[in-house]
Amino acid sequence: MNKACGIICEYNPFHNGHKYQIDHIKSETGLPVVCAMSGAFVQRGEPACKDKNLRASDAVRNGAEVVFEIPFPYSSMTAEKFAEAGVGVLIGSGVCSHIAFGSECGDVSLLSEIAKTLLEEGFTEALKKSRDDNPNMSYALLREREIERRLGKEAADALRHPNDILAVEYIKAIIKSGKDVTPIAVKRTVGRNGKSGGFASSSLIREMISEGMDDKARQYVPEDCGFSDIRTDFAPFYKVLHASLMTRTPEELSNIPEIGGGLEHAVVKAARTSGSYQEMFQKLRSKTITDAKLRRALLFAFFGVGKETYGEKPRYANVLAMSDTEEAARLMRTSRKEKSIVVSHRISEIKKDESAYRQYDFCRNCENVLSVASKRS
Repeated sequence: MNKACGIICEYNPFHNGHKYQIDHIKSETGLPVVCAMSGAFVQRGEPACKDKNLRASDAVRNGAEVVFEIPFPYSSMTAEKFAEAGVGVLIGSGVCSHIAFGSECGDVSLLSEIAKTLLEEGFTEALKKSRDDNPNMSYALLREREIERRLGKEAADALRHPNDILAVEYIKAIIKSGKDVTPIAVKRTVGRNGKSGGFASSSLIREMISEGMDDKARQYVPEDCGFSDIRTDFAPFYKVLHASLMTRTPEELSNIPEIGGGLEHAVVKAARTSGSYQEMFQKLRSKTITDAKLRRALLFAFFGVGKETYGEKPRYANVLAMSDTEEAARLMRTSRKEKSIVVSHRISEIKKDESAYRQYDFCRNCENVLSVASKRS
């Protein structure tokens, strides 16, 4: 039975492209749209540029019926873990029969073929052997080469585009869930320069704002979205993060996801010999470690996110915003009957599930640290 189409998103910030995607999905499928959105921290390992409740409200004003939260640290994990968390929230809410995502290629059949291949047991073994033979080559490049060998150049090219990479991970997560959920690929229209017509990428909008070009950036954001609340400078937070890592030991960092193979020693050394977060980050940059992976590693080290967390999935879906339509009310009634995780905006409800409340409490504490550490003096 068709229920709603889910979108896994960050809305960092919400822009015209996001509104187009919601409108397009509703028009093409005839289904209401619900979102699983990153909370205070995003997948690239940094704070979101706008409060999560405000971003969720922007989405509801522009066509979404309900916005659920992807809590930290799941919102800042690898593409694979982030996708699993987002799909888990949407499927766990009990209201999604479809899940849509942006894609550079827009070919859901090709993306599904890649996803199935990546899940084959033999693929993992082949990749391990390839990594042993090419220790200085990045995981991403090795994976591309193995996919090209098996499926051809077009498939390998898809793994060079950020949204196609995430799309493949969403489909993998849907397959692993065992649920009858239909994936939908929405072709992106933004070009290589980050903009096209009235559309611009979130990263370009943030870049414009950081360079003081607010008036130029404003044209790419819907009029009813608050613009003055967008923030791109978190220097006070990163100052606290850097100072905290200066006091850590390699042993304390050995259980942190994204840190291993001696990186814990390099992080401690760089933290203690640098005068700022930026200097520490530059010292740690490497050809075999992406900047996003490094940001995540440092963020997780600061908050003490342990490797055991990687074996978990979100046990709750915090309701950040919902429309006042009968459609939204119907979806929430459906959720109460068919959910497999805690779905609520009330702490009292989340507290009834011990594992859900443990995750909620950790996420809330990290957000409180961000709020206090980010205050400008």
